[in-house]
Amino acid sequence: MEYTITPLTPHTGVEVRGIDLNEGVDDETRAALNRAFAEHHVLVVRGQQFTPPQFIAAAQVFGDLFQHDKREMHVPGYPQIYYVSNEQTVPGKRYISGETFHTDHSNHPTPAQGDNVVPGLAAEPWRRHPICQHARGL
Repeated sequence: MEYTITPLTPHTGVEVRGIDLNEGVDDETRAALNRAFAEHHVLVVRGQQFTPPQFIAAAQVFGDLFQHDKREMHVPGYPQIYYVSNEQTVPGKRYISGETFHTDHSNHPTPAQGDNVVPGLAAEPWRRHPICQHARGL
């Protein structure tokens, strides 16, 4: 598998090109991606298209999944996937995720290592909503 990992800034973030996470990755590529995440804290892998099961498989490249506490915000049928939306409302007002609780589990004794985020999945009505999923430890 031929791919590149290129820094986005001198301080944090890399862009990964040449990988389709739907095709899976070999052990060497998995290790390189996890090293890049540990060193640069943000990986950008553009052009990925996922169904919920494909997103779960792609996220597992980075470790075991951590189920989010806010069960009402899970994608139906996929408790491993938590969605964030700027279109949510609770009686009469807009609800903004993260204003009243930790979205990253930093309040847990063993917090998640990070989030995998994709701007929507091919499963209505979640198409317009960013989706995030927490993974533990490298």
